[in-house]
Amino acid sequence: MKRIALPLLLASTMLVQVASAQSSTTPVIGYYKFDAPAGKSMWNCAFQTKKDFQGLATTVAGGATTLISQSGAAWTVNQFQTSATPATNSSHFIEILSGPDTGKTADIISNAAAAITVEGNLGSTAFTYAVRKHTTLGSIFLTAGLAPFEDEVLLFDDLGVARRYQFDDTVGAEQMVDAETGSINNSDVVVYPGQGFVLTIGGAKTLTFGGGEVSYVRNAPIKIPLYPGVTNIVGLYDPVVASAPLSAAAAGEKHTIGSVGLTTAELAPFEDEIQLFGLSGGSFTRLSVSYFDDTPPGAISDGSNDVGATLEIPNGTAFLVKPTNNNIIRNYSQPAFHP
Repeated sequence: MKRIALPLLLASTMLVQVASAQSSTTPVIGYYKFDAPAGKSMWNCAFQTKKDFQGLATTVAGGATTLISQSGAAWTVNQFQTSATPATNSSHFIEILSGPDTGKTADIISNAAAAITVEGNLGSTAFTYAVRKHTTLGSIFLTAGLAPFEDEVLLFDDLGVARRYQFDDTVGAEQMVDAETGSINNSDVVVYPGQGFVLTIGGAKTLTFGGGEVSYVRNAPIKIPLYPGVTNIVGLYDPVVASAPLSAAAAGEKHTIGSVGLTTAELAPFEDEIQLFGLSGGSFTRLSVSYFDDTPPGAISDGSNDVGATLEIPNGTAFLVKPTNNNIIRNYSQPAFHP
């Protein structure tokens, strides 16, 4: 199973238009609406699914894969791996909630009554973790408002390969399909935490992210892998969620690129690129390139000074990070925006 990573952030010319949301104490849930322009733009869905389990692992045994034992769990065998194609498409993942790897995620390969096997080596120290269902093309886009067989969603995988998808509204078979064939159900394709995507919209329209099972607001840091030598589209896990009516200030909420954790993302200084995209002259284009300046205390720079740190990332949009090709996966530890 491969973690799909995506490219860049949208600039301030493509503001998120938040129209409605809901709030509650634990957890916070909601959705947001935004105006997608005709043509290309870059976005992310900043909501996640609920926790299906949370607890402190009894034991952890890392290797080619990691076995997490949980005494007394009494799970149904493979209840956390419901994908029809588990070898290529995980249905659930774990999220580490304690220790040095807090925020790291791993796809679930299988589970027994009291144990979970996940991808990768997570060591041998017990940690607190949560199990969540993955967000997917179907859970995000079937109710987003896409024009069937017209608007496209573009995802990049961990090898930099782009894949295009469309909404199929055929009666009795609503699904996300491969854009090249116009068939084959791809609704279960995973959209990983923090992963962004490119939308190609035939005509400007209002789209909705969140709601349904993908409506939970994240309140903890997340570690997002950045794959070397390829396009990684990254979105902030910070949806605007407030009681109606939303204020104009909340609807236009945004962060600066210098305040979202990129200075601790293991980027190679003055080498790995952080790119912002947006609309310029009516065309979707790269607006800026920034780098990590490791001169203490560390900052985001445009290569000559630190003005790059003031560039804005509106909520709901995404940005591109392209590490150099040195075979090292970077980890972008994105802070928690909603404590």
